[in-house]
Amino acid sequence: MSDIFGNSIVTIAASEAHDSGQGFIAQRNPLSYTICQVNVETKQPFEVIPPCTPHCPDHPFDNAQYHLDTRAWVLQERLLSSRTIHFTRNFVHLECKTDLKCEAMSEIHNCHHQGSRTKADYENFYALLPSLEMEGMRDFGGETFLGYWHQLTRKYSTTNLSRASDLLVALAGLTKPLREQYHLTWSFGLCRDFLLREMLWYVRGGVGVRFPDRAPTWAWAGIDVRGPQIIYDPGLSVTLVANVTTIPQETKFTRKGNYSASDAQHHVKVAGPFRFGVPTPMTNSSDGTSSTSLSMKKVSSTHPLCQGLPWHRDCPFHPDFDLGNEDIPLYGLLVARCWQKAPFATTDVPQQWETEIGVVLTPVTEHPGKYRRVGYFHHRLQPETDDIDHQPIPSFFDDRDCEVREVEII
Repeated sequence: MSDIFGNSIVTIAASEAHDSGQGFIAQRNPLSYTICQVNVETKQPFEVIPPCTPHCPDHPFDNAQYHLDTRAWVLQERLLSSRTIHFTRNFVHLECKTDLKCEAMSEIHNCHHQGSRTKADYENFYALLPSLEMEGMRDFGGETFLGYWHQLTRKYSTTNLSRASDLLVALAGLTKPLREQYHLTWSFGLCRDFLLREMLWYVRGGVGVRFPDRAPTWAWAGIDVRGPQIIYDPGLSVTLVANVTTIPQETKFTRKGNYSASDAQHHVKVAGPFRFGVPTPMTNSSDGTSSTSLSMKKVSSTHPLCQGLPWHRDCPFHPDFDLGNEDIPLYGLLVARCWQKAPFATTDVPQQWETEIGVVLTPVTEHPGKYRRVGYFHHRLQPETDDIDHQPIPSFFDDRDCEVREVEII
């Protein structure tokens, strides 16, 4: 796919087609050729305002309206193509790597449309990746790379596939140039060069469905999301407190082979602060109590649209899927800590919050000594203050309650 669409002169997109039986030329709406708005205040005769499309500032590519843009394969084809002509019932749009032009405007500086944000982010990979090999620049380059890559992952997770087995192969073309030019390697959709950071994903907007034959539990490819989306917390000032002791084998982006939990070459071993229980809203109480297991009642209290570190401190735990009605033993593995300014800082509220970030595990009965990932947490702390409305929220990973342990995640 990378060779075909990456080397094409131009790609034609039947943007309003719902299946392969529909053509790319739709019947034009004569009433929408040009919309004129009289501007009385400036006494100008009129201003041409084209109707909203998925490419205008109010409706960017991230919130596409056309059916074609909801398909996973199309996302890859569109990002790889140097030029794409979109045929719609209102206008013809020419989308290039750095700009987009529609037939509504003759001059590019007058055009109300903007190009795809996701496409621009993909192009930015090539501007920053050389810094990964520069002395003193790897940390900065890595953070920027992960920021763009995680945005792409989020967008990709919202698209649809006719065959669930195509999840990784429909992403292969986007990673091929990165693998060939910058020698990055992947395992089940996660970049092995930044594996710990890549493991800090969670499901937002609901819960997913387990897909155990497709990938290990530590990879987002092991979750089937339809409606929810895969999210990464903002990577600002993240300090890793765990380390990978055994890295999984590199895998190709193919639809071949069913994953087996008994295959040790795909297991990950991580050493970090580890304890029984997970952060829950109960840790917000004044006495600092916490829960050691989670019932369905507490799962339903998770905020469905958690936006990340600065918001919704009452939903630190995000299950990957429906955990069922019975309590199961849950363990927290601390992976990173993050400092970030409070969203509405005042003299009475601390200027910074420390957030504990990690994954939630449960023992695997059929594989003694090994763990399966079942969720994610971002537990935001609040130190003691004189403000009675802001009760202190203690660290969940206090040295007295946890130990540094190496755990194997399958």
